[in-house]
Amino acid sequence: MPPRVRALVAITLIAGAAPAKAGQGPANDARPLVGIPATFSPTQGPTFQLRAVMARYRAARAEPGNRAVWEHLVEQLKPLDLRAKLQRVNGMMNSYPYVLSVRNWGRPDYWETPFELMRAGGQCQDFALAKYLLLRASGVADDLMRLVFVRDARDDLGHAILVVDVSGELLVLDNQSAGILSADRIDYYRPNYAMNQSGWWHYGE
Repeated sequence: MPPRVRALVAITLIAGAAPAKAGQGPANDARPLVGIPATFSPTQGPTFQLRAVMARYRAARAEPGNRAVWEHLVEQLKPLDLRAKLQRVNGMMNSYPYVLSVRNWGRPDYWETPFELMRAGGQCQDFALAKYLLLRASGVADDLMRLVFVRDARDDLGHAILVVDVSGELLVLDNQSAGILSADRIDYYRPNYAMNQSGWWHYGE
């Protein structure tokens, strides 16, 4: 298995393991990292952007029009098993156009709520975040998911994806792919850091 694949596969999301302390390996990580070490921290770190957009998401979700749309999407997902949920959510969100944040909002680092993505399109982190929030709303546990920020070796650009553990298999939801990808088949993403609502993980020295 190529080193880049092993690095991505090492983003493990096993529920039920004891949380790690800052300076140790990732929380819920039952497998050793190969090649690229990772450090978990419960501190804010880069999650300030996630926290900020979460507050805006909660406020937007309470608006009557948004609430009706969101509840309709969630109700479609609830009867499905996890793998089917991932397929449905990936297809739903990938149907919106890719639009640079600077075009939509006049700044390159704006993170959209799912409602903003559905109205105006968005960037990779907006697709990954919308999928994460929709899956959370449909009952998927937070510790099964990571928003993962990578370097795409194909064009040497930053990118964001959602990685979800399904019975020990790591699946990647990517706005650059119509289908769900198994992490062990990907050799072009180099993970930099990952996050969910419990904290963040830094990959590398």
